[in-house]
Amino acid sequence: MEPEEYAVDSKGRVVVPINSFSDGDPQIWPHHSNCTEVDATLYLEKLGTQWMKSRGKFQQDKTYILDQLPEGYIYYARPRQSQPTITDKFLWGHPSGKYYFSPNRFWPHFIYLMNGGSEACQCEHCSPVRKAAKPGKLSASMSQKRPGRPAGKPRNALDNQIGSTQPRASRPKRMRRKKFLVEDAEGNQDVFKELVYYLHVEGTQDTPILENSNMEWKAERELLHNHLTRVRIPKWYAGVVTQVPEEPLTLHNAIIETNNGYALNMSGYRIELFPDPNSSDKSMSNQYKYVPLSRIRPFSFWAVYLQGVRSEDFHPSITHALTIMSSFSMVDKYHFKGTWPDASVYCEGIYLGSELLIRGDGVRLMPHDQNGNYDPKGKATEILVIDKILFKLMGCDADLKSPLLCENTTARLSGKVYTLDPKLAYDPNKPMTDFEVTESFECTGMREYGSWYPLCEPNATVEVSLSQVIGRCLESEYMDIMFQDLSLGIDLDSVRGGRLYAQERDERIAPGKDWFCGDNRLEQLALESLNGIEHSRYDDSRDPKMCRAIMNIINGEAVDADHRDAKIVRQLGRAHEGLIGSRSGNTRFDSAGKHSSMVLTALGGGTISSYSNATPIETPAGDTVDESGEDEIEGSPRKIQLLSDSEEDPISQPLPKRQRQL
Repeated sequence: MEPEEYAVDSKGRVVVPINSFSDGDPQIWPHHSNCTEVDATLYLEKLGTQWMKSRGKFQQDKTYILDQLPEGYIYYARPRQSQPTITDKFLWGHPSGKYYFSPNRFWPHFIYLMNGGSEACQCEHCSPVRKAAKPGKLSASMSQKRPGRPAGKPRNALDNQIGSTQPRASRPKRMRRKKFLVEDAEGNQDVFKELVYYLHVEGTQDTPILENSNMEWKAERELLHNHLTRVRIPKWYAGVVTQVPEEPLTLHNAIIETNNGYALNMSGYRIELFPDPNSSDKSMSNQYKYVPLSRIRPFSFWAVYLQGVRSEDFHPSITHALTIMSSFSMVDKYHFKGTWPDASVYCEGIYLGSELLIRGDGVRLMPHDQNGNYDPKGKATEILVIDKILFKLMGCDADLKSPLLCENTTARLSGKVYTLDPKLAYDPNKPMTDFEVTESFECTGMREYGSWYPLCEPNATVEVSLSQVIGRCLESEYMDIMFQDLSLGIDLDSVRGGRLYAQERDERIAPGKDWFCGDNRLEQLALESLNGIEHSRYDDSRDPKMCRAIMNIINGEAVDADHRDAKIVRQLGRAHEGLIGSRSGNTRFDSAGKHSSMVLTALGGGTISSYSNATPIETPAGDTVDESGEDEIEGSPRKIQLLSDSEEDPISQPLPKRQRQL
């Protein structure tokens, strides 16, 4: 009769509870990603049936199943390496770290566990260890066994012993010598187990990890190194480009560092760290480095590349560069036009924050609502192609003694606007053709952004302020490679965040104003030097008077004083042109002192001493040439002005006149 304490499951199987004693160790379970836990019904049913037979409680018409495996044991499956479609299954948990292939092989150890460990285990993993521990059987030279897999029992050992808790002794298998100190389940070197062992033996360990017997580790070395190099968070700096490569670059150079045969100081960019615009200490700009184009990113994307980095961990140069995001300066002012009292200065370009915009560039506009105000929930879909860059003077001051030029100034960008949103288009049913897109945009790859529509009626232009501009629209190929995203507003938060930061931190911005206008790019960036050379008012050698004199000479408007103020070092001596009526730059008598006395006699020079060229020769005053640029009193020796070391006080030295010999 079936005992009443045995429960029956939904399938009619008798559930046999097992004893709680177990030596299973979960720490030795495999952690390979290809190993997965599977249903252990095969072990539970077969072990349950055999256990009931060994206890004499088996009934032929009943099906038995254990309630669970012993604690610490688990049934894992993994695909076979030679044939991945075939799955091999093993039972893990034995303290030795080895596994069982089938329920028959686990049966002796299961009986050992169910008996509470009171008798010695005869399984293939326990018995070899016990036999090797018996003393007095081997000589001292043979007492140490070679490393290798312990001898096991034959497959049919369990079949002949069903119903008996004492299996027959079997002939041990030949032991295989281990190649490594510790092996994993696949026979490879267990590097980490060995490192832990050596750590225990030696006390300390400091060694690189090399899994040379592991095929996966060997195959992924180069690929993993390249991948981790690209996805890691690098240390970013902000700087000013002060030198550019001498050779032309392509999009490929912006993605991967290439070896073009030139040194980096010839093929790379010189970047100087950005100093604090609000501080008089500009020593940070003395730190520079030559870097390839692949390591440079537009500063307007700073928030994208610094995701996950706390602001406290930013390099100081980044916060310095953010301080000038609400500043601008005009480039190449080429035309003035106006109607009193307002006027406009036309420019070829404008430095807007960290970016240079020129005529013909397409600039992305910020999303706005119907009232023209910024819409934080909107999407950037509009581009303005710059036709005019204007610096407007409002309320001009004509008083020549007044230091003010006008009451107010502002910068404007004018041009045609195009949109990707057909709802905002002038004609939603008529997108631009490929030819129209090519003719309208100077930037390449604009068709990849989508279908474009004119925002306004044909030939209509729009004038926008700098606050409405996000930045230049970059090439679609570059955006696709760098971000895998062709949205026009990827850097929208970066630009707005940078400008708001600058409006709070830039001390040059007047109260109540949002922008600082610099006379030039260097003033906008608050720099004192570039490439180690001081500029403008920071240059101690700057001489405005000399520069004006040089420009007058270049423009052909020089007077006598300009030649003196220019401080140009001129060749001393008599001018060649006009000598003896010659129009050439020299005469045949100039080199007479270089010939022998016979040649000199033939030329009419006569016999002279070696110092004949220095002999004073009386010349009529009318034939002299005043190289000083000043009027000369007739009959007086001519004077040539030399510059002293101070380059201010001229020194006059008389030069004896020579008498022309004919």
